[in-house]
Amino acid sequence: MDKYIKVTAKGKAPVVLLASNKGFYQRQGAKIEMPTQAEIEAFFPEERKGKEVKSAPDTSALNTANAELAKANEALELENAEHTKTKSALETANLELTKANEALESEKVEHGKTKSALETKTAELAKANEALESAKKELETAQKEIEKLTKKQ
Repeated sequence: MDKYIKVTAKGKAPVVLLASNKGFYQRQGAKIEMPTQAEIEAFFPEERKGKEVKSAPDTSALNTANAELAKANEALELENAEHTKTKSALETANLELTKANEALESEKVEHGKTKSALETKTAELAKANEALESAKKELETAQKEIEKLTKKQ
């Protein structure tokens, strides 16, 4: 594994950092690349091969980049917290919907039972009406017979 990585946070200038930070910046969504030797030497002058460093390196660009990365990390952490809240709210809503669906299914089963009982009672009522009609016809027939018999006497 290489010692350095080139990290570019969204909207920020690329910086060269130690490769041990790679996982952190990947989780933050930064673009990770392999730096060129010139880029490494720009951020880490001690890496210049065979070149002598005469003055202290200018770290202002590195300090600025680190400050920008720190701000970007804070913003990402806040955004992540918001996403976590939203996810929690969605999970709660899904749980409530699941409970409501279960209640509807239970009610649907009860309605099915009621419908079945109603159909059974309707069939029994139809049979009772048929029996009543049959009894009425028998009664009419009997009354006609009685009338015939009473007329003969």
